[in-house]
Amino acid sequence: MMSFKDSGYVPFTAAEALEEGQRVVLREGGLLVADATQAGIGVNRFAAESGAPAGVALWNKPGTMEVLAAGPVGIGQAVFAAAGGAVGTLPTAEGAYTQIGVAVTACEEAGDLLEVCPVQSGKTETVSGEGA
Repeated sequence: MMSFKDSGYVPFTAAEALEEGQRVVLREGGLLVADATQAGIGVNRFAAESGAPAGVALWNKPGTMEVLAAGPVGIGQAVFAAAGGAVGTLPTAEGAYTQIGVAVTACEEAGDLLEVCPVQSGKTETVSGEGA
């Protein structure tokens, strides 16, 4: 019989070392850090070594969550997937970027935890170069 969870918080095993607030993807071996092209399944809630239990706040849970920031973010700014499982403001470089949500709090520097409301998570925003 398959089990199911009635909570937006689910335990998994870390497949690599994880930091609090990193976006994560789920693979057969466990949780991995999401890259800048992946929204992931949610946010890791506490630091975990490879092979250790890790708790994930799923994107579909009610409320906000704390996500690792890639740099300064202002209140109300849309945030997008960034390297290392973090989030940041919309880059200026040409490309397609995955929105994660909207910042509810501000942060000053990379590595800060930022409170995010996961609205429009997974929406793609495209930045075009001149003449495009």
